[in-house]
Amino acid sequence: MSRLSYRYGEGEILGFKSGCWMWMKRVMLERWRLKEFKKERLKQEQEVWFQCGVISSLQNPNK
Repeated sequence: MSRLSYRYGEGEILGFKSGCWMWMKRVMLERWRLKEFKKERLKQEQEVWFQCGVISSLQNPNK
């Protein structure tokens, strides 16, 4: 996880219950503001969101 935290800086994912969604929301707001839909960036974000969801479901089996 330290790799993701280092790579995404201030959007680092802390406590997947809230941190993950906060980071995703920040990314969506930035994208809406900039109106940038670069394929490479989208691909990177999807990978992170997927990892985020998998780890979140593993840590919270009741979900």
